[in-house]
Amino acid sequence: MMLARLRTIGSGFTEEEYDLYKFADLDDPHDATRFLSNRANHLVFRPKVNSSAQKHLLEDKWVSELYFSKLGLPVPGSYGLFHPACGMTSHGAPLNAADDLLRAIPVVPEQKLVFKPRGGRQGHNIIVARVAREGGDRASVMTSNGQMTLTEFIASLPRDAFSDYDGGYYGWLIQPYIEQHQFMLELNPHTVNTFRVITFVGAEGDCKVHLAALRLGRKGSSADNWDKGGLSVGVDVQRLCAVSSGN
Repeated sequence: MMLARLRTIGSGFTEEEYDLYKFADLDDPHDATRFLSNRANHLVFRPKVNSSAQKHLLEDKWVSELYFSKLGLPVPGSYGLFHPACGMTSHGAPLNAADDLLRAIPVVPEQKLVFKPRGGRQGHNIIVARVAREGGDRASVMTSNGQMTLTEFIASLPRDAFSDYDGGYYGWLIQPYIEQHQFMLELNPHTVNTFRVITFVGAEGDCKVHLAALRLGRKGSSADNWDKGGLSVGVDVQRLCAVSSGN
């Protein structure tokens, strides 16, 4: 059994994948080759299937937000991209400091905001913050790390949050927090829960839904990503397609 485990892991799978896919339960260890390792997916499969030079549209959350909103697609919306040097609001005004941020968000006593690294992935460094105005250009911020001034919060933003995708995307996308449906809230109130739908566009231009999953976050996390301890629940694809088509 140990030899089979070592051989499978040596073929490109991680220890986590070995346990996740229950390779130890296979009658024939060679059947593990029917699975796609995360390493092979990123190095071989995805570059072949998604070879377009337009991948940055999905890597760069700021560009994605602007692009899809212009197409009229339902997106959360954003107040802008915060960065000390190149930050700007969705309307082109500077968004480099605390007072810029207060001018960019609605003038309400308190608002819940989400700060995301522009090029982040796997749910890393996502920060949910409650910003409360205290008059003038002063505001306090409450996060999972406690309460602080807005200036202190900005200074506390991780400096190493832009290393994904070879460190090509800088700044923090600022969005309003989505208040989810009551049913989702009852399932898990600690994060915004989402559906992940895997589709494939064929050579004829037809789009097929291969699988779907409901992603649920956990207490103590700011995102529903697997890497952040989230759970994935299988969804009946045929029923999903029937509901989305109105049948």
